[in-house]
Amino acid sequence: MILFFSGVGNSRYVAYKIAKKTGDKILNITDLNNDNIKELSLKKDENLGIVSPVYFFGLPSIVKEYLSEVKINLKGNNFVYCVATYGSNPGAFEYMLHDILEKKDIKLDARYCVKMVDTWTPIFDVKNKNKNEKLLNKADKKIDNIIDRIILKEHKDLINGRILKKIGLSYHKNYNKYRNTSHLNVNESTCIGCEMCAKNCPVGAITIKDGHPVWNKDKCIMCLGCLHRCPKFAIQYDNKTLKHGQYTNPKMLYNSVKISNNNPCIEKIDLNCCNCGLCKTTCIEREQMPLEKEKYGCVGCGQCSIICPRNALIPKNEVDKFLKAKKAGKICIAYTAPGVRVSIGDGFGYPKGKFLEKKLVGVLKEIGFDYVFDVTLGADMTIMEEASELIKRKKEGGVLPMMTSCCPSWVRYLETFYPELIPHLSTTKSPIAIEGTLVKEYFAKINKIDKNKIYTVAITPCTAKKDEILKPDANTDLVLTVRELISYLKKINIDIKNVKEKDFNKPLADGSGAGMIFGNTGGVMEASLRTAHYLITKKDLNKITFKNIQGYNGAREGHYKFKNIDLNVLVVDEMANAIPFLEEIKNGTSKYDFIEVMNCRGGCIGGGGQPIYKNGEEDEVKENRANSLKTKDKKLDCRYSYKNKNVKKIYDELLTEPLSKKSEELLHTKYEKKNVRN
Repeated sequence: MILFFSGVGNSRYVAYKIAKKTGDKILNITDLNNDNIKELSLKKDENLGIVSPVYFFGLPSIVKEYLSEVKINLKGNNFVYCVATYGSNPGAFEYMLHDILEKKDIKLDARYCVKMVDTWTPIFDVKNKNKNEKLLNKADKKIDNIIDRIILKEHKDLINGRILKKIGLSYHKNYNKYRNTSHLNVNESTCIGCEMCAKNCPVGAITIKDGHPVWNKDKCIMCLGCLHRCPKFAIQYDNKTLKHGQYTNPKMLYNSVKISNNNPCIEKIDLNCCNCGLCKTTCIEREQMPLEKEKYGCVGCGQCSIICPRNALIPKNEVDKFLKAKKAGKICIAYTAPGVRVSIGDGFGYPKGKFLEKKLVGVLKEIGFDYVFDVTLGADMTIMEEASELIKRKKEGGVLPMMTSCCPSWVRYLETFYPELIPHLSTTKSPIAIEGTLVKEYFAKINKIDKNKIYTVAITPCTAKKDEILKPDANTDLVLTVRELISYLKKINIDIKNVKEKDFNKPLADGSGAGMIFGNTGGVMEASLRTAHYLITKKDLNKITFKNIQGYNGAREGHYKFKNIDLNVLVVDEMANAIPFLEEIKNGTSKYDFIEVMNCRGGCIGGGGQPIYKNGEEDEVKENRANSLKTKDKKLDCRYSYKNKNVKKIYDELLTEPLSKKSEELLHTKYEKKNVRN
């Protein structure tokens, strides 16, 4: 059994590392104290370890008070040891612990200590991350040595460099004075109201009032966990800590999501992580990821990177791949998703949601792309195939409800957690995958270009597209998110305000209004219904009126009758909202024929690769982006995919018609069960 207390993760890390080797059970003193557990019983010959930081050359108040109160029942030959994690000196730690245990007739058999980063930032500076890393690497070797001795049950004192008990206890008397919560304060203009300070306070000394922390006790442990974990560094101790930085043990990121080095979409910079837990909360509440498992089931959506206040989670930066392709003499072709043209301006001082299509094209040509195409054309092609597929399934008794396949995070989620529902997915490729295919199988052919000399780059609001293009039939070589593009433009000192507007290159340009609204949740559904109506009735809609299909409230449904075909449809954004409907499909109780699912709130306009908005601005920013795309749709002469002249030309010259043999070969794909991944 290992009892531990940890303020910012150092002692927790030591306890976990020992437990991993010894197999001992870990108990958090904070949890034991809060749950009012006052008696502990060890198994026969079981080890008892006590791991704690040193505060003011002695024991933290919670450790001293809990161990003084709890009854510990030993049995057999129990080996009792302590491990002190300290920044300056172990001081009187072992003497204080010895006295507490002696009163319980428990002998302390061995004493160990590990020097780690000193987190008392009223005095010590923790900003030098390289210095911290070196210290932690050195500590790892010491911990390994301690573990070896624990396994051998060596009755040996390894606390070195201790000061005299009398001096240590004398200095520790100052601890009570410095524990006064009056020293702590919050900058309300910086605080984002995440409540992580209150949630993580070991003794519940913090409550939230009017969106900001208030200390409700005169004294706390003064672990400074609230200060160090605050994602905006809004909490300080007097005026002494701001210049000294924040620290949480980067090897014990227990509040944060796990991201593998092999994750194709997201990368994690551990040294930037403050353990605020916002990423994990997002995964749980919005994505319903099974975080209790060893692997977190990342679907690459990047919502964790949007919410992360410290840039510890970012879209995988791959601009260098484009630069290498350019240097190698490749014909570099970019194509941009609808959601990019209403967010690129965020990085350059434009009003949020400003429609900057021609500026975007201009800047892509400025940085070296030979051609720039429009993904809304690919979206129109998606609609032609998907609407035809829906009608065919409806008429011929195919698998229903059919579900959209444009969102790669959603597709990955289904393949991972609901693989039995894969037959419900539309086999139609996403607009980006179709655009890439048309570049290499149509554009290259009519221009007599060797497609192997072409390097295709999709500019997207979505991090998960980096995963999608790993499929062999994706025909896209690289995905760059809006954030990556903005970062690169700033790095090379290009401001899009100073770039000339330019038009997309033909023939893969000029998508319809239906393709434009793909960037909004409900956009795929509305675009599909516009075309499905025509394919069924052979008539245009008198007026486009699909109320509540495009929206922003989690789930919306509709019922439409086109001639003799009834369609019950559902639109869902955010995986948490989709799960009840997936369970209905599993149980055979779904009433729907067609379901659109988008992983991100608001759809692609809220993708994980979009520019980060300020706290409290999410709804406004996304509404502005959505309205911008809707306005463009209404202004375009062509608002139906089937009326797009470029679409007609591509079918005439390459594909014949939707769902033809050639269309199935080039514009459709397959899915497979996926393993859970970090």
